[in-house]
Amino acid sequence: MARPLRIEYPGAWYHVCNRGASRNPIFLGQADKQRFYSLLAEIHSLFGVETHAYCLLSDQYHLLIHTPQAELSRAMRHLNGLYTQRFNRMHQRDGALFRGRYRAILVDPARYIAPLTRYIHLQPVAQNHVTEPLQCKDSSYAAYIGKQNPPSWLMTRSILSLFGQQHAQEKYQEFVDRGIDDDLLTFYSKGRIPPFLGDAGFRQTLQEKWQGASDEQEISGATFLQHRPSIEQILHATAQHFKVAIEDLQRSVRGQHNFPRVIAMLLCRKHFGHRLTDIASGVTGTSYSGVSACIKRFETVSMQAKDWTSDITAIRAALN
Repeated sequence: MARPLRIEYPGAWYHVCNRGASRNPIFLGQADKQRFYSLLAEIHSLFGVETHAYCLLSDQYHLLIHTPQAELSRAMRHLNGLYTQRFNRMHQRDGALFRGRYRAILVDPARYIAPLTRYIHLQPVAQNHVTEPLQCKDSSYAAYIGKQNPPSWLMTRSILSLFGQQHAQEKYQEFVDRGIDDDLLTFYSKGRIPPFLGDAGFRQTLQEKWQGASDEQEISGATFLQHRPSIEQILHATAQHFKVAIEDLQRSVRGQHNFPRVIAMLLCRKHFGHRLTDIASGVTGTSYSGVSACIKRFETVSMQAKDWTSDITAIRAALN
């Protein structure tokens, strides 16, 4: 069976969701949920991904996200991958946490972003976890109706602005009280959910833009990146940021951690999609397997000692 379609372009909106393997829990307590929230903050800082609505249930999550920079794949790899590592480490387990790849449904923002927030906020009720959406403490609904302050990474203004300048929160609450649209219920009840949520015009626009891509194809997000800096440019920007020579990034010293060098590798691979073999050639003194192992060690160990998010964000900004 073909893998689900992935179309990425600047400004796209997605309903992203995933659940635990064999419907097992992915959140065993509030500490797990806080780790997940921290990662939502990270993908906003690192990739510019905006979370506009969320709901966390014990065995699944739902997000409405906006990707100004066409960074869906890298952001979700960061979110799901690091959350799995941290969950396994905390609960002394190993192996896959999620049932498979996340589902990302490309959404027509002109028609469906407000109804989708309602769908997400009503999932705890629909799945009989609570009797009304405000009882769920791990969704963005309370922030939307003014019952709590939204975290810095949650964007509510875009949706609330659709309900007018005055009493938008009260109008949104009334909107949610009316229940999920019939067309959304029909869409999500299908055995195989399509990768697009939109009318025929929205689908036609996408197919024309990418020359008739079908549902059975997977389109790499890298195809649609408008700009990808070269490995040389990434090394130069990293060296400038850390005030070191480029030669220092291309040299490994046994027994010592060269974190600027690893940051450069991480940017090349995880943020801009360069091949491991090309990174190994550009960052001399290692093999492609060495690059992969170095990045994995950094993600699982080094991030605990120091938060490098601001460094990565600054280098990306310089490259842009």
